[in-house]
Amino acid sequence: MAAAIRLMKQYGLVDSADSLKLGIGAMTEARWRDFFRVNVEARVHAKTLDDRRAYTLAFVDRGYRLAMRPG
Repeated sequence: MAAAIRLMKQYGLVDSADSLKLGIGAMTEARWRDFFRVNVEARVHAKTLDDRRAYTLAFVDRGYRLAMRPG
């Protein structure tokens, strides 16, 4: 476990990007829009799909573990 945690920290798998400001599990409307755009371009999803019905931001961006970050 210690090795796995060290690698997750080393590669910024948990604490990076939006999670540095919003906490672990951060998600934003902009990230969803970009995810959807990439999938439309790859023809995974139809452009006409209402992607806003596929997710909710109600349970994220609560600042989880921000108080425990060093510095």
